[in-house]
Amino acid sequence: MGKEYTKYRDSGDIHWQWYADMSHNYHSLVNESLVPFSNVVKGDILDVGSGDGLPASLLIDMGFKVFGVDPDTTGNEIAEQKMVEKYSGRSLFEVFEMSIEDFVNDIPCEYDYVYSLNTIEHTDDPVVYRQLVEQANNFAVIVTDNAELRNEIGRFHTKEFTYNELEELFNGFVIERIPISNENFIGIKVRK
Repeated sequence: MGKEYTKYRDSGDIHWQWYADMSHNYHSLVNESLVPFSNVVKGDILDVGSGDGLPASLLIDMGFKVFGVDPDTTGNEIAEQKMVEKYSGRSLFEVFEMSIEDFVNDIPCEYDYVYSLNTIEHTDDPVVYRQLVEQANNFAVIVTDNAELRNEIGRFHTKEFTYNELEELFNGFVIERIPISNENFIGIKVRK
């Protein structure tokens, strides 16, 4: 992650708060990003940039075994605490505390699915997402800010993407758009 990331230190379990507020656009964004996992064979998912663990907990509720990768200690501690609270003292969630670049290079593994909600824009080298898709037995879901509608780059972002730039990044893969009602975000499903 290029810029010092203080989101969880500053705001705590912010994604859990936003999701609980049914009127907040985050609630529908998360739900829409999870639709591709609704009618698939359950398996294991790598949640890239798992942060405070909100999407991971929803994926667990859907029947998946979820692993996270996130370099932010505070976010990972919040995720652990929230999981233990939600699942009666059990976490059900293992997090690799490292950057996605280090994870891809140091821990070769396969997952059935990859999930990335608003994390590719934080990545120093987004090409690692190509490697993640290669390692996914089925597909990856990637949701990010829509650079076409932004006037400036986000505070903690290294790069923002247009849909065409995502197509270029994943050239050679099969890409489908995921319907996202908030036009400020782009969602794609990518497979080999």
